[in-house]
Amino acid sequence: MLGDNHYIHRLRVSCLKQPQFNRHQLLALDHELALATNARDIDHYLSQSADLLELARAGLLDRAANSLASAKRYDDPWIAAAAGIEYQAALEGACHAELYTCLLAGQQAAAPLRALSAQVLNCFERMFLSLLHVHTSHLDQPEAHLDIRLNLEQLCAADPHFVAALWIQKPRYRLRLPWPEAPLHDWLRPLWPAVPASARLNLEDPSVRIEALLARWKAGLQNMSVEWPAAVPLEMPASHGMEETFLERQKIWPDPLLARHWLESRDAITSATTPIGLEAICEERQSRFRIEAIWNTLWLSGLLAPMRAAIGNAKLKDRESAAALIKASATTRALSGLGPKALLSLPRLQYFIRHNLLPNLSGSPDSLGALSGEAGFDLLRELRNGHDAADQLDFAALVPQADPPAHPQPVYYWNRILTQGEAAQ
Repeated sequence: MLGDNHYIHRLRVSCLKQPQFNRHQLLALDHELALATNARDIDHYLSQSADLLELARAGLLDRAANSLASAKRYDDPWIAAAAGIEYQAALEGACHAELYTCLLAGQQAAAPLRALSAQVLNCFERMFLSLLHVHTSHLDQPEAHLDIRLNLEQLCAADPHFVAALWIQKPRYRLRLPWPEAPLHDWLRPLWPAVPASARLNLEDPSVRIEALLARWKAGLQNMSVEWPAAVPLEMPASHGMEETFLERQKIWPDPLLARHWLESRDAITSATTPIGLEAICEERQSRFRIEAIWNTLWLSGLLAPMRAAIGNAKLKDRESAAALIKASATTRALSGLGPKALLSLPRLQYFIRHNLLPNLSGSPDSLGALSGEAGFDLLRELRNGHDAADQLDFAALVPQADPPAHPQPVYYWNRILTQGEAAQ
């Protein structure tokens, strides 16, 4: 009755290519074929299926389930809770109009949680960028300390696990930080007593509830008892999104880690076989990028801090800039185990000097701006503000003291422990 190569047949072939993103649709497609097989005519089939209501519902359920899977993969309890609300909302409604009314209500209920996720992670990123600034610079200290305190207060209010003994154990935070734990605890230890006691949000993992809801929905579907006909998969339109913008950026400001992420993202997006699968892949890659971006910014900014301080001291030659150079060198040694001269031999810094600094020495100080995940623009501005920028690139000569003995510290990257040299690969 549905004919050869019907949309339903083609959708099923496409869903089977990536079942991890489309399991609800596969169940609903079996239901639809069972109804079509037993129907007297097309009107009877459409009546029995309520105009493919369960197939429409299945797409919404897959979208929520995929969002939950991504949230759990990257330890985001706020997105997980939001996906649970959206999943339950998609199970309501006895017709298409009711289904989408319930869906809209669910999305509105979940929206504050999705916004809170972004707020928490932004607070965490801003706080550690400010902490790094406080410990490597003498400039804008009151503003940086205020930013740290405000962001810490918001983190503690939003996350019941952001406490002194627990926070570093959570992947949502540990994955964003390239450094060993000890200096991070040293940075935060003086700040904890000043955090006001406040009501903390209670976040519940919706996974068990969703599996129960899935079982109940599945029980109401028809079982397919005949073989599916052969069909051609759906054609997916070409997708040109954020990955192309960031890959084009490599011509201006190359960064191997970011380039690798966006090349992998382009391949993943191209592999999508259904619209719902495409959404899932894009959400997953964006969640991963949020981690990659702050990790890369913090790591490279930390490695470059003594260079920036050395340039500032060479220009100002005052007590404050000299103290900032000592502080920056001590901080990066605690983070990396290397002195400022040894840092210069790292492959990542050699790449940065060759591909980012040298090609961009000319121009006004503010003619280049950073995109997410990039770092080193503060150092470039220092060089562009100088009259003899090229002469200042002998950074080793700008650091008067010899390096202390090296005690290389590991780099933490996606649950792997790397050497400083390996982290640049």
